[in-house]
Amino acid sequence: MLAGKLPYQLLTSLLLVAILLLPSSVFAVKESIAVQNEHVLTSEQWFYKAKDYLSKNEYDNAIFAYSKAISLNPQYVEAYNNRGIAYHNKGQYDLAIADYNSAIQLNPQSAEVYNGRGNTYQLRGQHDLAIADYNRAIQLNPQFAEAYNGRGNTYQLRGQHDLAIADYNQAIQLNPQYAYAYNNRGSAYLNKGEYDLALADCNRAIQINPQSAEVYFKRGNTYQLRGEYDLAIADYNQAIQLNPQYSYAYYARGFALAKLGSNQEAISNFKLFLQYATPGDSFIETTKQLIRKLGGTI
Repeated sequence: MLAGKLPYQLLTSLLLVAILLLPSSVFAVKESIAVQNEHVLTSEQWFYKAKDYLSKNEYDNAIFAYSKAISLNPQYVEAYNNRGIAYHNKGQYDLAIADYNSAIQLNPQSAEVYNGRGNTYQLRGQHDLAIADYNRAIQLNPQFAEAYNGRGNTYQLRGQHDLAIADYNQAIQLNPQYAYAYNNRGSAYLNKGEYDLALADCNRAIQINPQSAEVYFKRGNTYQLRGEYDLAIADYNQAIQLNPQYSYAYYARGFALAKLGSNQEAISNFKLFLQYATPGDSFIETTKQLIRKLGGTI
């Protein structure tokens, strides 16, 4: 052994002993600083900290910080509203509704809160309650394009496509750069079989927001229903490039490939759908049947 050098195992043991022998106060300093820093934050500071987390889709951190803001200021309407959005985005709809209810109780004149609660009711399938909230939001703020868009989405889910289109028209009139409204109106036209109008709306949505995988997916569906499978596949490719876990884009691309007779490629895409699909998705069993029909195995 070279002089002055300790064997690695001995050195490691000595370092571990040294760490264990350090007074606990050394570690407590950092902890106390962290706690102290939290204690000096105001409700506003917690709110903006939470808002930053929410913008990054860090929902648990956002919920924690909004809760801190609310504990310091129980009348903080915006904190309840935004925590409701975080719960909504996590799929915890009951907690989201509870927060929206608290916000409305504190400020029954907030169009934004009614709109948020309407969005959650819509996802829970409570369409009448959703429409009632969108109506209230529009009554409070007739210039609220998002509320018209949300109500249009609910009408579309109920199969009331003409009412949906009327709401999307209003949303677009209020905000001509509203890509989601064009996209959603395109869906309504697609459901009515008006493919040219659907295609025009998808093109406009892509022009406004070329990074939206959903719009390419919907334009691909339009091309597929028109029998233009190569164009459909090109759009599904773009959707998947933007969102590599877009399960329905794989499913739709598989369907288009099957129509062109590319069965093995279709099977591969259907399997990718199964890989990325949400458990319990209603298309899972249909996809398995399609794979077997094309000669594939699960």
